[in-house]
Amino acid sequence: MLRPLQRFAGRAYASHAHVAAHAHAPPSASADGCHERLLALQAPLTLPPLPTYADAPLEPATVHATAVVHPDARLGAGVEIGPFCVIGPDVELHEHVVVKAHVVIDGRTRIGAHTVIHSFASIGGAPQDKKHVRGLSSLEIGHSCIIREHVTINTGTNDGTTRVGDGCWVLASSHIGHDSYVGDGVVLSNAVCLAGHVRIDDFAIVGGQVGIKQFVHIGSLAMIGGQSAVDGDVLPFGLAFGNRAKLTGINLVGLRRRNVPRLEIKRLLQTFRYMYGLSCHNGFAPPLPLPPHDCIVARATAARAHFASTTETNVDMQRLEAMMAFVSSSPDRVRSALCMPA
Repeated sequence: MLRPLQRFAGRAYASHAHVAAHAHAPPSASADGCHERLLALQAPLTLPPLPTYADAPLEPATVHATAVVHPDARLGAGVEIGPFCVIGPDVELHEHVVVKAHVVIDGRTRIGAHTVIHSFASIGGAPQDKKHVRGLSSLEIGHSCIIREHVTINTGTNDGTTRVGDGCWVLASSHIGHDSYVGDGVVLSNAVCLAGHVRIDDFAIVGGQVGIKQFVHIGSLAMIGGQSAVDGDVLPFGLAFGNRAKLTGINLVGLRRRNVPRLEIKRLLQTFRYMYGLSCHNGFAPPLPLPPHDCIVARATAARAHFASTTETNVDMQRLEAMMAFVSSSPDRVRSALCMPA
């Protein structure tokens, strides 16, 4: 819970009287509805779990004497602001956020609990878009993220929002452009550059020094090899590499790390090979035995019809459906095309 600030000798502290009053006050009947709505909002935030401090007292926010924190900024209990930081008036830092030295956080920015921001990061700056006009643009960063040195993350354009999910690692010198969406558990390695309106779904991993063109969509659990230039949408569980990036397979290592059953991995690989017209007739997972079609969308539609009429155990159809739907929707893409095999 965010606390009002008291300022003394260059430091900001949570009000102990306010904390004590709220820590021991019994819940009122009028608060029941608010409490239920709060629980409903908190329910989806289950990845990764927040550390628990059941027996720990609420700690005041601590701000180094050389930091500049606007009086209207909202700091949660246990927030730590290091030397020479600048925190703007519309910034909201939830409990136990740690901001190392020389960090600037500006704009309408909200950062979730237990996130750590390392030195010289610039968070919540204006979007790098010549068409941007004044608006209520914002930035939302989830809980338990690691944001390393020299990272830049911009707010959205006009009234748009840039979003970073829970448990993400954004490594040194990376950039997340305006209006982008980064899902939960995503890893952006060093010097990754996301242009505006990029979407990266949950648990994807992007290798170092990768550039991703505006409006590109990277599916969940996909893997992008280092120093790639990505200008096409990479399907869920896909493995892509190169300049320009080409699909080289599916992310078998990532699927195994997520404890996906062997049979399901086989079905994913069979479906991938059928949709993209790849031959592997004697291997572990040959293409699905379905009629050939000239169009990849037609092959994806045939694969969806095949699995709709088939009952499989130990296969999570949601993953298969996500892969097939990603390809089936390709005619609707107006900003970027599918990333294809070489």
